[in-house]
Amino acid sequence: MPFVAFIRQYFLYLLYFLLAANLIVINKMHEHDEMLKSKWSPYGIVSLELSFSQPQQDSILRTWDSTYKGFIFFGSGCTEFRRTISAIQVAHRQNNKDYYFIFFYISLFFVLFVKLYPEDWPALGLNAGIDLIFIAGLLDAAGDFFIARALHDHQVAAWQIWLPSAIKWVLLIIISIFLVVQMFRQGWILTLLQKISFYVAGTARLIFDFRIVVLGLAVLFLALWAVDQGRDLMLIINSHKTGPIAFLIAISVLAVLNWYLPKLYIIETGSRISAFDFVRGRWSVDSIPRIKNSLDGARLMGTLTFLIPAVCMLNAMRIFGIPYLLDDIHPLILLAITLGFYQIALVEEWISNIFSPKGIVNKARFFLLIGAIFVFIISLGFFQENVQPDFLAMLALDLFLLSFAFLVFATIRTCDWGNLQPRIRNMTPFVILPGMLLLFIFLLANISPELFFFNEKRRLLTLPLIICAICFYSILFTYLLLAGRMWNIRIITFFIIAGLVISSVLKNSYHQVRMIETRNDYPSTDSLHQYIASWLMKRRAEIDSFNLHTNDSFPVFIVNAYGGGIRAAAWTTMLVSKLDQRFVDSGSRPFQHYVLAYSGASGGTIGLSLLCAARYNLPMGPTPDTWKGLYENDFLTPMIIGLMGRDAWNSSFDLHVCPDRSVLQERIWEERLKEIGIKYDSPYVRYWDSSASAGRYEVPLLFSNTYNVDSGLKAIVAPVHLSHLQFPGTVFVEDLLQEDDKNALKLSTGAFLSARFPFISPTGKIDDFHHFMDGGLKENSGAETSREIMEVFDKTLKKLRKSDSVYNNVKVIMLSIPNTILGTDSLQTAANLYELTAPLTALMNNWVGNTRKADTINAKNIDAYYHYHYYQLRPVGICVDNFKPVLPLGWQISDYALDQMESGLDTIKPGLDAIIKIVKPGHGSIP
Repeated sequence: MPFVAFIRQYFLYLLYFLLAANLIVINKMHEHDEMLKSKWSPYGIVSLELSFSQPQQDSILRTWDSTYKGFIFFGSGCTEFRRTISAIQVAHRQNNKDYYFIFFYISLFFVLFVKLYPEDWPALGLNAGIDLIFIAGLLDAAGDFFIARALHDHQVAAWQIWLPSAIKWVLLIIISIFLVVQMFRQGWILTLLQKISFYVAGTARLIFDFRIVVLGLAVLFLALWAVDQGRDLMLIINSHKTGPIAFLIAISVLAVLNWYLPKLYIIETGSRISAFDFVRGRWSVDSIPRIKNSLDGARLMGTLTFLIPAVCMLNAMRIFGIPYLLDDIHPLILLAITLGFYQIALVEEWISNIFSPKGIVNKARFFLLIGAIFVFIISLGFFQENVQPDFLAMLALDLFLLSFAFLVFATIRTCDWGNLQPRIRNMTPFVILPGMLLLFIFLLANISPELFFFNEKRRLLTLPLIICAICFYSILFTYLLLAGRMWNIRIITFFIIAGLVISSVLKNSYHQVRMIETRNDYPSTDSLHQYIASWLMKRRAEIDSFNLHTNDSFPVFIVNAYGGGIRAAAWTTMLVSKLDQRFVDSGSRPFQHYVLAYSGASGGTIGLSLLCAARYNLPMGPTPDTWKGLYENDFLTPMIIGLMGRDAWNSSFDLHVCPDRSVLQERIWEERLKEIGIKYDSPYVRYWDSSASAGRYEVPLLFSNTYNVDSGLKAIVAPVHLSHLQFPGTVFVEDLLQEDDKNALKLSTGAFLSARFPFISPTGKIDDFHHFMDGGLKENSGAETSREIMEVFDKTLKKLRKSDSVYNNVKVIMLSIPNTILGTDSLQTAANLYELTAPLTALMNNWVGNTRKADTINAKNIDAYYHYHYYQLRPVGICVDNFKPVLPLGWQISDYALDQMESGLDTIKPGLDAIIKIVKPGHGSIP
């Protein structure tokens, strides 16, 4: 039979294709599969297939009818934000997709049966086996037909589903047994296990040999895939046409390095390459003997450098809700399929056969391919739609094409190129010199980081700078590896051990919290009780007038802001400034006039500190548009420079060559705020003295919540003296500094003590027993401190009421400001919690639980011992250019995310109106 010969001749290709196709379909079929699993259907829709009992089938269908789950979709044409689906709908989708699965798995069985059926056996058996396979497929389709009917009206008899499904399973089991037996008889199982073992061992060896490159690729993958800051950075790339160009150039240089340098890693004895010759590229790897497996591994390292950011971009588009051609295929599966295809192409020598038959390069084919790819990449920049977020799909396509072009060139490079041979063969200068350029850029960034304080026009260079850092370490550690082999010394190992020993033995003061010279004699350093009393007495006449004109109590706000990096700072400042505007427009004083205190964690503290500094310095607070302009600047790159550069060396080896990244962070914020007239570098307590632009007692108190690593306790930086009776189990940072009457914390330093996210920011050291990390690691809302402030306020107010009845007309409003879209700040649940993951999951969720508890107490206990009002205002998912961007947890944010936040201020108008009504606009709010 002709088809039998065809299958046996091209078996491997058909097998690879069908395995990939089945993998894709299975992945798509299992979306929301957890909704179909219950005590009646532990195996999902398979349980329905095998259910012979009518009561059990009815129970399964009733359970699915009553099982619903809400999902948030970022995108979907921006026509809806939330969607609820039922288990019945999930079952319908799985059942419909099962027809595709039937086709592909039956084809796989068919191909395997034809290949494994012994040639000397009767043809009748071959035909019978093929018939059984197709009958199984038809029965499976029949079962799906009856399942569809049962899902629709629930009246189908259980046996109608069970009978074809049961026969199908019997036939498939028989066929599978036959195939397994034949695999054993023909030695397939043993050969397969041997090949898998060889492949795994070889891959593990290459990963270890190429560990320098692998680690760099892992950093790139985690930065772009695992964190929303990385996804937001990819949006920022296209803020100017130079962004994709800079990115593609940088990633191409890294790809060439990741291909060429690993060839040196597998040399057993070191070649004597001086540092000077290494930098100039006066060396070559072509004369060094290597095995094909290592060469193919090095080529795949280069292609992976293109493929990793490509699939990360597709993953970002899935999260944004932007459709693209292959969005039904999970990006990681697409990566696996592409890598598998590349590896097969290398093993089968497809590339060599097409582009260099008989070892002679077909230059016409090669340059036609390269020319077409580059013309395509360049032409994309002329299409207007590529200015929109859809450009990520085009940029990902660019990277896929570049990966293929790179693989072709790396494969045929050593073939006969004719008159181009000398240049093509010695690639070292073309590899190392561009790499050295990126290396020196990163060195310059560490020497003069001020040159890399990017504004809104240059922030697109942050991602290329991360690539520069990876190039820096790839080249540096490659030479150290070579030098170590030349001298027979494990230089890199000694460096790592020395860094660990020095950093763990010596008491490094590199991350000491920086102080400024000042006089600590500001009156605002009174106790919290005294400050509150003075704050209320200053408003006594206003309280009386407000009650007379409105017959209501004077509102006092206590505000807490959640952590969340720059998104938290942006949302907090834009929201409060919007409230200021709305209050003034309604005939009242600005909102902040009624705010007694702010309590924040992490990025929320930063936003609140900016509001305090603005209210102290400016007669009129910045508008939301002004704040938006501030956040369009880059506040991330200085952190990247310190984290990946000078801080890594200084903190590891107890050096103090330059300030750490926390100082860089404070400096960049101070410089940007100075541009809009806000002084952010004065002593913390000065912002509550009598020279405030808005007047004394007009800047809300700022409680910067941080976390004392040494004791596990919450810590607070505040401009007033606090008591442990009122704030139990709390470390007061100002008390730790009270013996120093000549130095104090800056506002920027005190605020950022609350925003020292692990690893991204260093731990702040006051002394040997007080090291401070991000306040969000303890409790990320600031709500616990807000409640403690309210309790002090309540006690103070009761004392004043005893001597003056006017103070009976005061009420407290607690305002909570989360910065995530509802439904996206859930706990990090583990799909399968077992012994190894349970402690990690518990640690990760500890601060989330504390946050929920603190703010939930405030939200639910409004009518308990302390009577108050509670409001919460958070951003919502707003459509921007037909998609919904993520709000990044980091220190850089795209225009799309800022536009979403600004538009969200209009969407939460009912919440803003409810707060404005509290001050009774137009009824005597301003005496």
